[in-house]
Amino acid sequence: MKRLLLLALALFCTVLPAASEPLEALLRSLDRTLAGKEHFGRTKQARIDSYRLLAEKLPEAELPDIYDRIFREYATFNLDSAILYARRQSLLAARLGQDRNRQEALLNLADIYVTAGMYSEAGTLLDSIPLRSTMYWHDRHALYSALLQNAPFLGMKGPYRRLKEQARDSLIATLESSDIVYAFVLGEKLNDEGRYADAVKMLQERYNQPETDDRSKAILDYCLAVAYRGLHDREQAKLHFARSARADLQEAVKEYKSLQELAYMLYEDGDVTRAYRYITCAMDDVLSSNSQVRMAEFVPFLTVISDAYETKISQRNRELRLAIAGLAVVLLLLGAAGLITWRQGRRLRAAQEEMTRSYASLKEANARLVDITRQLQEAGYIKEQYLYMYMEQASGYIDKQEAYRRKLVLLHRKGGQEQLAAELETPFDVDGAFREFYNTFDLTFLQLFPTFVEEVNALLRPEACLTPKPGRLMNTELRILALVRLGVTDSVKMAHFLRCSLSTIYNYRTKLRNAAVSDRNDFEEAVSRIGILHVNENN
Repeated sequence: MKRLLLLALALFCTVLPAASEPLEALLRSLDRTLAGKEHFGRTKQARIDSYRLLAEKLPEAELPDIYDRIFREYATFNLDSAILYARRQSLLAARLGQDRNRQEALLNLADIYVTAGMYSEAGTLLDSIPLRSTMYWHDRHALYSALLQNAPFLGMKGPYRRLKEQARDSLIATLESSDIVYAFVLGEKLNDEGRYADAVKMLQERYNQPETDDRSKAILDYCLAVAYRGLHDREQAKLHFARSARADLQEAVKEYKSLQELAYMLYEDGDVTRAYRYITCAMDDVLSSNSQVRMAEFVPFLTVISDAYETKISQRNRELRLAIAGLAVVLLLLGAAGLITWRQGRRLRAAQEEMTRSYASLKEANARLVDITRQLQEAGYIKEQYLYMYMEQASGYIDKQEAYRRKLVLLHRKGGQEQLAAELETPFDVDGAFREFYNTFDLTFLQLFPTFVEEVNALLRPEACLTPKPGRLMNTELRILALVRLGVTDSVKMAHFLRCSLSTIYNYRTKLRNAAVSDRNDFEEAVSRIGILHVNENN
């Protein structure tokens, strides 16, 4: 319970201003906080370093608490380091025989896996934990929320939404109604159900209670912002988002949403410059924290705001060109003012060049982010397709085993031991099973990359083009290249998968590289780029 509250506080904690603080004054305060962001980051890093130095001096029995403290600091600051300390926590607890502490450490690890986009690992880890605590249901709720948000198919959203709601109801059931975390989770539930007025009433009541401290109010601020936005009260929504965003920056939180949400609302209101400054700050922090999930969320926000900022730059450029033309006229009419006008034009040109360089940097960063997002989406899509294929194969294999068992039972009943022994001595058609397996692999792969064979042949000289035998979808050479396209470049793994010798794999790869139209050293790299998937467009 303590860990759940601390994780929530790390996301939204702040020192709140008075409720009547004007929005513009709060935004100026947020701007000043943004300017000092590096200072807050250095302060947090120094605090973490002090904990790490302390851990080196403590006896092993006292290390679980300090590891937990370091983990909480890293949880919203650097995901790789958070994972490292959660694992250390788990191993230490296991060594000390502290099973409950070990399970709690694994729950911490599962929570970070979700933030890092490692959904499969998080689900596997949660399945292995018997402890059904508040933190367990928090992790389940976080996992299903992320899967719902990033589901590539519309048909998958319904099941994930139901699982999310079930996990959230289980989480609420573990909490007392007087618990502040109960208010946070219930507030989210009311917002999801569109009961924004009920959410504001409940959250405001908890906000005004004397025992609600400033840190808890910070979390309520974020929930209130979402509710007010649902009620179309934009001023109140921006006010609460700004408070939460300022808190994130002051606490050096790298993985957050408030500043991003505020940036988009300001963009909608026409404050493009401030929105651009906020969204680029949020993007830098997400990249720094290595949160793969949040990276994908930034693409629509960043693209929209970048386009608006580009339009604003173009408008300013037009204004600058008009100003320069006007100065030229002034030069003709006011020769005495020529020197002053020349200096002014030079300053304006320098400003234009600076804005052009800033825009070029923004476009480059946007292109990198879009490419990273595409790679993540493609990898997830391919993984889901092959996971479904292998689930289908496993199911079919179980059905065949059951049919075979029934056949043996029938033989035993009708023919006795002799017919049963004869059936068991009949050799198993291993080659046929592998042909079926490879055919399924080929079919699934070509569904993902339907023009793969044609594009491979375009990379080869005409006399070396690959053509599968009649009735076959692919041959061994094409399967080797298919594995390359899927990211498998280890010849040992290829040999194991294709049931052939390592030398055969080497010979085929060398033969294919030598047959390439272009540079042989670039052949497999070109194969790995064949048929780039556009998951969002296809689904």
